[in-house]
Amino acid sequence: MPITVRIGAATLSGGAFQASALVASADAALYQAKNTGRNRVCMADETPSVAAPTRPTASAIQIQCQTGL
Repeated sequence: MPITVRIGAATLSGGAFQASALVASADAALYQAKNTGRNRVCMADETPSVAAPTRPTASAIQIQCQTGL
């Protein structure tokens, strides 16, 4: 049975943040990975902020994906 992987990740680079915003950024990257194919790693390019009242979406943050794990 072949196994494939799709990974969504986000990083935190200092400053104040909300854990829920960081998780939401990683979640948006994961959905981008799922939508773009098998064996993908997608990284959210956003530092979550305390002022972020809503969940980020793939269209609201920049997400870069790589293939070939």
